[in-house]
Amino acid sequence: MRYVSGPHYMHEPDWLKPGEATDWHIHKFPHNTVALAGDVLVELRDANGVETQHLLREGDAIRWALAPAGVEHRVTLINERSRAVCFFSHFDPTTGKALDAYSYRADAEGGYA
Repeated sequence: MRYVSGPHYMHEPDWLKPGEATDWHIHKFPHNTVALAGDVLVELRDANGVETQHLLREGDAIRWALAPAGVEHRVTLINERSRAVCFFSHFDPTTGKALDAYSYRADAEGGYA
């Protein structure tokens, strides 16, 4: 599901099955992942290759994780109940104009374009 409301964009990776993860990717702006149900793993990897994991467990008080702008990340649905939604702005914060490309995707050499 994808939904746009004003400057906000909401995206649910509903194509994932339990145990599957999104590809590693980078956004040009901060990106929030919220666990709606079940357990969700958010992994971050900085420019030095240092990884940080945020396991968002059902019943926990904190059910969201932030991927800062330019930080590689992916989301994994852990169990059958797992559902996650990603929230971010699709507008450039410096110009206020809508972005036509808001993510960088891995290329064949492992870099980002």
